[in-house]
Amino acid sequence: MAIQFARCQYVSRSTGGNACRKASYNQREELRCERTGEVFSFKERGDNVHHEIMLPIGADARFQNSSVLWNEAERCERRRDSQVAKEFVIALPDDKEVSFEDRIELSRMFACIFVEKGVAVQFDIHEPHDGEGNWHTHFLVTTRRFSEDGTSFYSKKATDLDPVFRKGFVVEAELWGEIWRDLQNAYFEEKGYDLQVDPIGIVAQEHLGPVRMRHHMNEALLRSQMLQKANEKLAQDPKSVIETITQNRAVFTGKDIDIFLNKHVPFNEREGLFEKVIESKDVLSLYDKETGKKTGYFTTQEVRSEEEKLIRFADNIANKPRVGLNHPLIVGKQDRGIILSPEQKAAYEHCVNENRNLCLIQGRAGVGKSTVLTPIRMAHEESGFRVLGLAPTHKVALDLKADGFKEAKTCHAFLFAFKNNRETLNSNTLVVVDEAGMMGTELSVELFHVIKTSGAKLLLVGDDRQLSSVARGGAFGLLAERYGAVTLQEVRRQTIDWQKAVSEDLSKGDVRNAVSLLEENKAIQWKDTKEDALSDILKDWAKESHSHGTRIILAQKNIDVDALNQGARDILCEQGRLGSLEVTCMTQRGKMSFAEGDRIHFTKTDRDQGLLNGYFGTIEKIDPQTKKLTVLLDNKEKKEVDPHTYDGLRHGYASTVYKAQGSTLDHVYVLHSKIIDQSVNYVALTRQTKSLSLYVSKDETPTEAHLIRQMTRQDGNGPSLRFDTLKDIEKRHEEKTLATHIKQGAEKVVTKIKDVFHKNEDFYNFEKPKDLSNHPVSLSPSPNKKTPEPISEDLKRAMLGDELYNRIYNPKPKATQSQAVTEDLKRTMLGEELYNRVHNPTSKTSKSQAISEDLKKAMVGEEFYNKAHGKDIYSTSSTLKAVYEDMRQPAFASHHPQAKAIRKAFEKGLKLYGEERAIAYWESKKEELVHLYQESLTKVEKELNSPHLIYLSEKWKNEAREFAKQDPAKTLKLIQNLKDNALERQEPDLREKPEERTIKQKNTDHQNTLEATYLRFKALRCILKDNPKAESYFEEEFKRLGKELAQDKDFMKSLKLQDTKEAKFIERMMKEEHSRSLTLDRGGLSL
Repeated sequence: MAIQFARCQYVSRSTGGNACRKASYNQREELRCERTGEVFSFKERGDNVHHEIMLPIGADARFQNSSVLWNEAERCERRRDSQVAKEFVIALPDDKEVSFEDRIELSRMFACIFVEKGVAVQFDIHEPHDGEGNWHTHFLVTTRRFSEDGTSFYSKKATDLDPVFRKGFVVEAELWGEIWRDLQNAYFEEKGYDLQVDPIGIVAQEHLGPVRMRHHMNEALLRSQMLQKANEKLAQDPKSVIETITQNRAVFTGKDIDIFLNKHVPFNEREGLFEKVIESKDVLSLYDKETGKKTGYFTTQEVRSEEEKLIRFADNIANKPRVGLNHPLIVGKQDRGIILSPEQKAAYEHCVNENRNLCLIQGRAGVGKSTVLTPIRMAHEESGFRVLGLAPTHKVALDLKADGFKEAKTCHAFLFAFKNNRETLNSNTLVVVDEAGMMGTELSVELFHVIKTSGAKLLLVGDDRQLSSVARGGAFGLLAERYGAVTLQEVRRQTIDWQKAVSEDLSKGDVRNAVSLLEENKAIQWKDTKEDALSDILKDWAKESHSHGTRIILAQKNIDVDALNQGARDILCEQGRLGSLEVTCMTQRGKMSFAEGDRIHFTKTDRDQGLLNGYFGTIEKIDPQTKKLTVLLDNKEKKEVDPHTYDGLRHGYASTVYKAQGSTLDHVYVLHSKIIDQSVNYVALTRQTKSLSLYVSKDETPTEAHLIRQMTRQDGNGPSLRFDTLKDIEKRHEEKTLATHIKQGAEKVVTKIKDVFHKNEDFYNFEKPKDLSNHPVSLSPSPNKKTPEPISEDLKRAMLGDELYNRIYNPKPKATQSQAVTEDLKRTMLGEELYNRVHNPTSKTSKSQAISEDLKKAMVGEEFYNKAHGKDIYSTSSTLKAVYEDMRQPAFASHHPQAKAIRKAFEKGLKLYGEERAIAYWESKKEELVHLYQESLTKVEKELNSPHLIYLSEKWKNEAREFAKQDPAKTLKLIQNLKDNALERQEPDLREKPEERTIKQKNTDHQNTLEATYLRFKALRCILKDNPKAESYFEEEFKRLGKELAQDKDFMKSLKLQDTKEAKFIERMMKEEHSRSLTLDRGGLSL
């Protein structure tokens, strides 16, 4: 099967790219980067079956070594954000009819696109792994052309090639795939293969690949870096550092401070800041409760006071007298349809019939907490209680409503309503908080204060082993220890035995046994790199035919979620499963595009539009006039979203683990992270009911032992009350005197009064919605790949060059069998070396080095050239083949007048008098031509060594010698002109006075340089005039020299006096170039 997959990306230092590492990875060999001293080796991968480096004409042969080539590329780049190389990946045809040699030839043809533009290409063909059909080639392309002598790179980048890569999404996303498709189809037709390239999308998920995922990771990382940018100034204030760190954790370490400062503060501004933070009067050291020794943990006075207040409020609720309902277990009635296990019955008794005003249920993941809540709710309702269900997230609140709670809302929504007198509580109210472990400390304090004041009963349901809140929290476990909790441990969510056992092991903290079970059941997918892991998650996700609502991809970090979402969306685009319209709008994570059919996730609440944080849904329709989205939520509700005013949209194919807490799904795909901890791991691996897959990259987690250690790590995000402060220790050891007793009593009274008048106005301040007026919403066609926009033929021709373009798009009619030229005849007529350069380029000779068609025609004559290409072919004897072998010598090229006449006579004699007489004529004349040719070369060498041409560089002379081998007469004429010009300039010098010569001598170096430049300029002009299809290098060098001459005013003034016509030509050429560059700067001359 052949597909048109082709991808391009830059290897950039700003994203950690290194050309040597990339070359080593592609080549599967060891390679040392001289710039960094790192040694890269990917030998163990072992799937590279062909490695080749193709160089343009004139490049030094030592660059055939990848270490030399890419170390030189790295050496030439000075900037920290340099783009060192470009990489392309193309999918090769996987068909029995296509041979390995065909794949190499196709790869060479693609590489020639770049080599013919003067840059070097390394390409490596990788064979598929077992059971796959993913043949592909990696192309690594230099960003600079070679210097004049071919021993290094130009100081300037080949920016003229950049429009191909940068000017618009279409070039990168569509054009390379289309060119690769057409190139393959042309090749198949040439070979007579009955093959045709399949359109994009048929097997796109097989070629998603780690390269594309790396691209998405880089994009996600860039968005993440932009979001961090705003923190840099605040991070230089010690107080701001402390406040920021403790937003998410109650305790922290010196390492946490270092990480924060490294992330947000430039190195040169970091000195002394750590000490200022750690020595701040607000920072408290924490001590072990048993030993009294320092733990290395810290907290702040504000955090400590808040947690102490939380405990006081909880004590007040727990100490309120409450008589049990003495309500029999109502599940005995058959019409209820509820069956409880012994531990669930114990939970029922704990919450209903015991004399408790504060009840806690520790429910491990998937144990059926909602099942036991139903009879508890019903018992209280039948006893005259109002039952209010609260949750920290909208999703959990929605689940409570689905489980029969008449009133269910988020904690925040309730508190805002209570604050504005739209809610009341009394002693006959049961407040049930589900997933209470996800409540932050500040939220808990506000809620407990309201419940304490109103006298209501409180039931907290949660799991301290799962994730706590994003905000500072972690108090649920402490409350469970302090007041006692009933624990539910029997797993009910998973019905498959091994999955159930994994959940139970994780709930007990037995990570080693859980990992062993996952390995036994092939639920862990080990991948070499993170990019491979991301790619394979999406491949497996794409294979499932289930609806999006029953499966999800989970990752710990937002940048991974962004990359996975974009990758999943790419698959849908290529399969043509998105609608016809797409909007691009500003979101909390930067600009994103959403199309009809996209799965989305709301990340913030907008009550005006009725949009709630945490909801998932699918875009059904986009209004082309208003750009509003109609979204069908998973609960079957429909919502209209205005992206002009709402920035809480995000793609919903992947999610963070935190957002998934409390969810139950059929199929779960988890990306392991080396920074994972036990609670994140526990939540991620207990969401599924049918299938679970964990993807682990060996570059982050090399072995199973590393995996167990990472999964066992504690998050350290518990409350500070698990430790003592110095004040606590001093208080315990303080002498119990009357004075201290009075002092402590007074402190308690003051604290109690403060608690009564507790106020936290900041908690109720609404965050102002962001002004999105500066970020207009744009509407465009969906990126659905099934009907790509046609690509300009001019753009294709500009990228490929005329020769390759015509080969692909304008193939010549096939020759009949009688017209076909045998390979032996071609080899005889062109010679072994030239034949191999044209037809069998090796890694040492690029296809760009093959002789041009015009040069072949000039070397063998038009008639014989036509014969060699399938026209007017007749049988050829071995003797005649020998004549053709002679004729390929430069001495007999058609631009030599005598050679032209002799060959013409030979061809005429061959037709009129036959082979024998024609050959006899040739033999009598060829020695004369060879002798004349050798004499001409000798004369060229003699003239080049003339004292009048001593100012010419050795490099220029060598180029003249090479040119003379093809046309000695023209070279001699050019040298004679240079010699005459030199003599004309020398004669006036002989008549000058000594003092005048002294003045002139001061400018000798400069003048010699200008003269050499001018002579080279004239020589190149002759070459380009006689050979319009000469290499682009000659034309670029010609323009560069012209510019250098035009910028020297004295030289141009002198030239106008000597050769007005030549001076005007240089000035006109520079004006045209200047005009063209201005047009390009304005965005004109688009390809």
